[in-house]
Amino acid sequence: MKTRAKQMATQAIVAALTASLAPVPSKSTILPTNAVEVQSDDRLAPTLTFTLESEEIFLPLSEATTYLQSLNAHKRRLLNEVIAEREARGEGALFSKPASMVKVVESNIAQCRRVKDAIRIALKTENLAAHFPDVAERENFKAELVRFGKAIATSESLASNILSAMAQSLPPKKTCQPEGMPSADEVKAMIIAEHKKLGLSAPVFSS
Repeated sequence: MKTRAKQMATQAIVAALTASLAPVPSKSTILPTNAVEVQSDDRLAPTLTFTLESEEIFLPLSEATTYLQSLNAHKRRLLNEVIAEREARGEGALFSKPASMVKVVESNIAQCRRVKDAIRIALKTENLAAHFPDVAERENFKAELVRFGKAIATSESLASNILSAMAQSLPPKKTCQPEGMPSADEVKAMIIAEHKKLGLSAPVFSS
């Protein structure tokens, strides 16, 4: 059922693209983004996270591209601010609601990939020729669609960067000492004992 819904969504996007319309988050018509988390205190830079779910509207292709480029710049700046604040604190998660943030970002990535699939279909030679018999008009549309595709690809890359930054902000997992295996100190002690038994000088270990 999910596969069928995805196919229908992609087909709808293809149809819109060939009409020179492109999808953007619907709630952006009210605010630049739909905030799921806004923070501002003495310890944290003001941060804004995003809900980029399947709710969308279609704008003229050039306007959609400009909007996404603006949103990408906004996301990049805010991510850099959050990372800088996390580094200044020296500890703690990147966001106060990591589970919600992961869900939002993964939804963004899924939508970007769906739109990229639609763009690939719309850019096929036979589809371009069928919808734009005039060569000049076809080339103009193709150039506009490629610009939009680059903005989508950038959005996906930024979303992946958010997931990566979140993972890097987590404390390292504790190393596991397998049962029966000697510790590093025990290994050193055995080496020292072997040297002594063989009449060698004590070994020097690097720190």
